Amino acid sequence: MFNLVDKRSRSKRIAFTLLLIVGCLSVIGHTTAAGSGGTDVHIELSVKDGMENTAIGVGLAILIGVYILIIFETVHRTLAAALGGLIAVIALNYFTNEPALSLKAVTTMIDWETIGLLLGMMVMVGVISHTGVFEWFAVEAYKKSEGSIWSLVVILCIVTAVLSAFLDNVTTILLLTPVTIQLAKVLDLQPVPLLIAEVLFSNIGGAATMIGDPPNIMIGSGLSPDAIERAEGGKYAELAADGVNFNDFIIEMAPGILMTVVPAFMLLKWMFRDEFSGKRIRDVAEL
Repeated sequence: MFNLVDKRSRSKRIAFTLLLIVGCLSVIGHTTAAGSGGTDVHIELSVKDGMENTAIGVGLAILIGVYILIIFETVHRTLAAALGGLIAVIALNYFTNEPALSLKAVTTMIDWETIGLLLGMMVMVGVISHTGVFEWFAVEAYKKSEGSIWSLVVILCIVTAVLSAFLDNVTTILLLTPVTIQLAKVLDLQPVPLLIAEVLFSNIGGAATMIGDPPNIMIGSGLSPDAIERAEGGKYAELAADGVNFNDFIIEMAPGILMTVVPAFMLLKWMFRDEFSGKRIRDVAEL
């Protein structure tokens, strides 16, 4: 057990060192780009003749290898992703006609807006978790439900969806899980159905806004008016007015999100009709 913990600690230290190096190099790369006029680096690569299929196979092998390392926890997942990215860049240089392993080219492959937004939201949610607001929310949810299990589930799901729409949904679930388990323990309920319901509505709520889910953040950063205007040295600047902003994203997604709410509740009611029925009357002090 000690060796396993020690091995994981070493992996974390190595991963942190790699991230620190990448961060320093990215700062240097952006400084260099700013000094040369601050223009975006546009990458156009062509694969060497006769190596197209081999390049696809190598790329697929790298992707599968990274997921194997992450799934079986051979090394820390951050280290696995960093190694996969490094090998991918080396393979890119080997299979293409033009050198791609330049500092500017590599840094442009990283979505800094997504990373920065996720980092800020995780810090914010981490600070909020220490205030006890999630514990307070669990108590208030039980009070509003008046002991009805189904009413409690509906309240938990709706609040989870709202939180996930404006916070990172994965972090929200991680913070709500301990509170949900404690609530289920006090009410003599199975926590798994409650957690499944929260995860379902976390994904529904997270899909509603541009910041609720990492894929949404990437879509928003790539299709924003500023991003379109800068793309490929201003080649598509005339299309910037058609970019997607925060309000546009909500307006376009809202109808689909609202249409999924009722079927989702119906599915939960049918799947867990025994677990979500009846009442549990408990003293609020126990919560």
